[in-house]
Amino acid sequence: LVFALRTWLRTKSLGKANAGGGWNRFGSLMLIIAAVDCVVAVVNTKGIVPGTFRIARLCRPLVFLAFFKHLRRTAGRVVQSTKDVLNILASLGICLLIFVWIGVVLFAKTEGQQLVNHFESWGGAFKSLWILYTTSNNPDIWIDSYNISRWSFVYFFVYLVITLYLLNNVLLAAVYDAYKEQLRGSLHSFYENRERAIENAFDLLKTEDEVIPRLQWGMFWICRCNPSMGGVSHPWFQDQSDKIFEILDSDNNGSIDKDEFRLIIAVLINSEEYVPKTPGPLRHLLFPPFEIFRRAILQGVNICGRKIQWETCIDFVIFIDVVTLFVQTIIFMDPSTFGGAFSYQIWTRGTQWFWVTFAFSSFYFLETSLKILVLGFERFWHRRPFQNRFDFINVYTLFALEVAFTVWTPPDIWIRFSVIQHILRVVRLLWHVKPLHRLGVIMRRLAPTCWRLSLLLVIVFYIYATVGEQVFGGLIRKHSAALKDSDFANSNYWALNFNDFISGMVTLFVLMVVNNWMVIAEAFVLVTGTAWSWAFFVSFFIVVNLVVLNILMALILECYATLLQEELQDELQQEEEEAEETSATSHDRPVRTSVSRRLDREALLCKVIQEEALTTPNSPTRRERLGSAPAQPASISLVQDAPGVNPRRSRRLTTAP
Repeated sequence: LVFALRTWLRTKSLGKANAGGGWNRFGSLMLIIAAVDCVVAVVNTKGIVPGTFRIARLCRPLVFLAFFKHLRRTAGRVVQSTKDVLNILASLGICLLIFVWIGVVLFAKTEGQQLVNHFESWGGAFKSLWILYTTSNNPDIWIDSYNISRWSFVYFFVYLVITLYLLNNVLLAAVYDAYKEQLRGSLHSFYENRERAIENAFDLLKTEDEVIPRLQWGMFWICRCNPSMGGVSHPWFQDQSDKIFEILDSDNNGSIDKDEFRLIIAVLINSEEYVPKTPGPLRHLLFPPFEIFRRAILQGVNICGRKIQWETCIDFVIFIDVVTLFVQTIIFMDPSTFGGAFSYQIWTRGTQWFWVTFAFSSFYFLETSLKILVLGFERFWHRRPFQNRFDFINVYTLFALEVAFTVWTPPDIWIRFSVIQHILRVVRLLWHVKPLHRLGVIMRRLAPTCWRLSLLLVIVFYIYATVGEQVFGGLIRKHSAALKDSDFANSNYWALNFNDFISGMVTLFVLMVVNNWMVIAEAFVLVTGTAWSWAFFVSFFIVVNLVVLNILMALILECYATLLQEELQDELQQEEEEAEETSATSHDRPVRTSVSRRLDREALLCKVIQEEALTTPNSPTRRERLGSAPAQPASISLVQDAPGVNPRRSRRLTTAP
């Protein structure tokens, strides 16, 4: 119903434009088939296909693929990538066949010899060596033959080296190289389309002189930042537009050319830069203490003649809180403290420890609330997305719980939850640990790709869970005679089944982890009575573990290598900047290249857009502040004085392909 409503709304809004395209027609067809199956199921409870099989359940992932473009493109790239690695998979299959053949010859029972159970038949040998490739039955498969002859280890050693450590890694490289080639083509098309869009936008705004005048620029800026304004010239937007126009107009000719227009677009399309949609709060003008707090947030605080960032001060308070909480946990974990049993009395009201933790919670609540009042909720939510949103949820949840504890004696579980909220404050401190900071940067950069691959993984899980529920549903029961005395029954794996959709998803996750997957697969082979059930589990392993997860692993390696390279470039650029500063002290004017001036202007644009410059509506204009200093770009001093700016990050954004 949701997708049907979506299709109807898009058809009403886009008209014939939505009707075109094979994927839209395919998605509509899948919706119709699913709807017919649901209607029929109301009558006969079995659906279109006889038995318990339901077509509507299989149509849902296809509908997702049809209507979600990014997911469809990711799936398409993965499918295209698999075409280039079929030769590696074929090599793996041939290698497996050869070793099965050799294994049957070496270890099958002959007259007068002991039986090695894993090679009594072709099917048993295939199954054993494939499971050994996944390392799930190592060393069970070869320990019997090894007990008979130590030389048998050579066979299994060569097999594992070739398949697991050679072909598996070659497969990883081939899968990622093919996926990266597909991704490179998509990125090339993306940048071409973006450049074409920028040129079209400039053509719409320019005059006959091939420049954008101030009036046209102001209208563009208002509509770009807040389309709901409808072109209305709000004073705040106009002031911001004028500031940016003065920065872009480096030659002071009262207009913006195409290169200057590209510069502001490079800032606007940067996902790390947020463009405010509404004017900021003016409470700091009405109440002077707010202005002090605002300056502390943006500029830092002076302690013993040294400027320290505000967030660093908050992290120091969090460190004291974490140390205090750790001492409380030690007391809680010491049974001798409360007569031989654990007790959470140290966190209940009326104790000194409770009021200590409540004081920290109150400080967090006050600091977060003042930050929201001074910056405004919109800027607070988007200025540092992960940190501020985490603080908002964590701090307000923690403060609400502990305020409730002052008038209410909570159950044990609520007190433990409150303590965990305090422990989670340590997440902010982990950012100061360089390896963890690097890991966080990697995860942030991989987030879009990981999200799309995760959605694709969910689709794969959904398809296999749905098929598994239709094929294997209801077969795993505790009183099943086929599973009596099996490894599945002895391991108490009864909850790992496909009797319902949720159980199927959990079972697939266990299969993805690989450990003991053959025990689960063997159970379904026993209850179905056919060896073809192995095809379901082997195909799942190939699709998920050998393709999708290999791509994800390779992306992480690539991102980590890129991050190290950027850190090296940052160090080199920092040395260049220090050399320029040294040159400035020994000469009247430092030598600045056009690239350096462009980077300084881009960094200043980021600061103006984010409104981190400590200016008010009554402050002097940029030209009045700068006076007459044509020798050096005026943006340089502002960039150096602006808090938190990182020109080197802007440099990477500017020079990126």
